Amino acid sequence: MAQTELRQEINQGNTEQGASVHPEMMEEECSSGKNQKEDIEKRKNMEFVKGVFFGTLISAVCVLGMFLVNNGTVGFEWGRSVEAGPGSEVLTSLETRHKLEEVRQKIDSAFLYDVDGEDLISYLFKGLTVGLNDPYANYYTAEELKTITESNQGEYYGIGITLLQDMASGRLHVAGVYEGSPAETAGMKVDDEIIAVDGESVTGMDLSSAVALIKNKEESLELTLLRDGVELTLTVEPDSIEIPTVSCEMLEDGIGYLKITEFDSITVQQFEDAMQQLEGEGMEKLVVDVRDNPGGVLSSVCDILRQILPEGLIVYTEDKNGKREEYTCNGVHALEKPLVVLVNNNSASASEIFAGAVQDYGLGTIIGETTYGKGVVQRTFLLDDGSALKLTSEKYFTPKGQDIDGTGIKPDIVVEQEENSDTDLQLAEALEVLKQE
Repeated sequence: MAQTELRQEINQGNTEQGASVHPEMMEEECSSGKNQKEDIEKRKNMEFVKGVFFGTLISAVCVLGMFLVNNGTVGFEWGRSVEAGPGSEVLTSLETRHKLEEVRQKIDSAFLYDVDGEDLISYLFKGLTVGLNDPYANYYTAEELKTITESNQGEYYGIGITLLQDMASGRLHVAGVYEGSPAETAGMKVDDEIIAVDGESVTGMDLSSAVALIKNKEESLELTLLRDGVELTLTVEPDSIEIPTVSCEMLEDGIGYLKITEFDSITVQQFEDAMQQLEGEGMEKLVVDVRDNPGGVLSSVCDILRQILPEGLIVYTEDKNGKREEYTCNGVHALEKPLVVLVNNNSASASEIFAGAVQDYGLGTIIGETTYGKGVVQRTFLLDDGSALKLTSEKYFTPKGQDIDGTGIKPDIVVEQEENSDTDLQLAEALEVLKQE
């Protein structure tokens, strides 16, 4: 579609790459988000366009200021707090509280339409995160946080489709159908337009609202679709689904091919299973493909690298105070087979940790295009009301200390994929390199 689009997955439900919940704080996230280069701009635009009266950043600051005043301090972790620092003192100033009251009075006296208080607060806080000039920062309502947490487990309860919304027309189209999912069983196909859910029209409905309408159904739901101009109705039974993030196959000359689409919690076991399958089929050499992989959870990529790296450092992080945290490998499962890792411009964050570690140890050859260049980690901090604030909190470095933020990882062999080529030139180069080893 030529128009600006929004993409969202329908499960219980995979909306944005997030992090797994700890008792006090969410785990580090090293994901760029799906289609990060486009999604960052889309999110910025959507946060400000969501209603004229809450589009301004100062209003967001006002509301957050009142929240923090009422609760004492900034709630970064359960049981912890910090004093306001330079720049953030505006959040609790008298001027901020005064301006908030002014804005409230103007809305009450002059705004034509009814106000949804929950939406107002939510998008004001989201506007605040945009004002941080951190493209990865975000604010999540309690419901959004639940959705993100479930998505990162790699398993969910839903129907198993990805939705795409045409921003010009508001129409919702099926962008993907998971193999073996309830949606596939019911007969849903890519490009189907969803026009109603249980008789309620979703055309023009906000994408998040449409997703919620579908994923909140615990029993069968009736979807009215438009396919090739013909209207049809399908009944779909939601069920437990495991997101397939790893696939594999044996290629020629004993070369195993393993593709990782993202690093979720479930990816670790899927990687182990795929390696066992390839070993059982006689794998002598290996290609790991992380092209177009936006990243995922830091612990997951580290657990996967522990299955192939020698003993030593996997990656380390440093925060604003220089505090360093190291992630290491004992080398018990070090890979002794020839290895190639495929990357491209959309290989981001956790994918770059994977490629960077392989490159620094000389464990394999990196082939493709320079990676995305996201060398920062996010933490998602739980707030007292069940909502959460995601902030960039650390930079990460490869075992040899490469800072790849903004620059990416340069492949050992640069191969650009021609857009209209029917041949996977990068994979072809990988096979040639492995045949010579």
